[in-house]
Amino acid sequence: MDFSGTRDAALSRLKEFIPKVKAYARDRNFVQPENENVSCLSPAIRCRLLTESEVIQEVMAQYDLQSAEKFIQEVYWRTYWKGWLELRPQIWTQYRQEVQELKENSDLVERCQLLEEGRSGIEPLDHFAHQLNETGYMHNHARMWFASYWVHGARLPWQLGADYFYRHLLDADPASNTLSWRWVAGLQTQGKTYLVKKENIEKFARGLDLRSLDRLSDLQPVLSEPEPNEVRTPQLLPPAKTYVNGALSHPEDRIGIWFHGEDLSLETSPLKSIQPASICAICSMHLFEEYDLSESRQDYMQQAVVDGIRRAKNHFGIAPECRAEMSLSGSVIQWAKDQKLNHVTAMRPCVGPLSQAVEEIERGLAENGIQIHWFRRPEDEKVWPYAKKGFFPFWQKVRSDLDKQLQLPLLN
Repeated sequence: MDFSGTRDAALSRLKEFIPKVKAYARDRNFVQPENENVSCLSPAIRCRLLTESEVIQEVMAQYDLQSAEKFIQEVYWRTYWKGWLELRPQIWTQYRQEVQELKENSDLVERCQLLEEGRSGIEPLDHFAHQLNETGYMHNHARMWFASYWVHGARLPWQLGADYFYRHLLDADPASNTLSWRWVAGLQTQGKTYLVKKENIEKFARGLDLRSLDRLSDLQPVLSEPEPNEVRTPQLLPPAKTYVNGALSHPEDRIGIWFHGEDLSLETSPLKSIQPASICAICSMHLFEEYDLSESRQDYMQQAVVDGIRRAKNHFGIAPECRAEMSLSGSVIQWAKDQKLNHVTAMRPCVGPLSQAVEEIERGLAENGIQIHWFRRPEDEKVWPYAKKGFFPFWQKVRSDLDKQLQLPLLN
């Protein structure tokens, strides 16, 4: 598998996968050595070298909704998880606190390391661990098997398993990663604990030694109850045109764009029409250290940022600067002061590591007389509020929206 952190590589991968979309519903669960039956687009979508909407539009341009529904559903699972966590940000905060507390138990950490290093003694799972450590990728079905054994077989805390995946997966998203592990553990949905079965791996795994699977025959689920989760009102942001045609159109304004690893395609974002005096990509080395991200994950992120800088330069006609410093909020504020900006614009980070700096950034800029204007992509603003319950009520509303988009206007 070749994961190149560029938009061009992602577009090429999408083009190659399009002919396989119709067979996706039949083939997606088979875990094959080169993962040729799945798109492998998730790392690019994670940092929005390619957006979910672009993928879906390309698919719907060539297939009817019924033929492509299973693949489109899978793309929307990431959107659903994002929206679900945006409505319940306390889940991420609680999870990170629990990770830090659990890591204080050295015996527990050593037991986790056996699985992380591929030393469980169950050869298919060990193979998947080695693959993840070496490439930063693991097939989704294999992730479910691995997570289920971690929780229900090895009896290890789901939080430390989610942390392991978050450190290594190129597509590790705070929402989809954390909430998928909660689902496997039985915390996410009533009656939905996922228990790995020997027969399931035998049916769907390809090219692996399956002789050690007998240890999965007598697994019993860890009994977990879904937690009550307060649903918060989604924070809606003003549309981009409010700023482009209004407050940010005065000639004397010096506008800066801060862009970051959660959305690296400024040229397709709501910021695309702004005329900035300065653009800056700021990566916090402190976040890399705090989350102990793997070298492969850091390398992919850095490739993606460099690619985003190149495309931003072509689109806006000015060369962005790149800062890699310890303090994210301090770097944003210092850049705005250095450039004598009176407005900063940015895509608002979703719940996760970057969002933890939002309040400090807002406060620091305000203290220096600088306004910050957050944006979101309109497709996110539209569907995230649908994520108040489970995926399928969410999907019913999304599918209704897609059906409406496909309806042709009546001819008079």
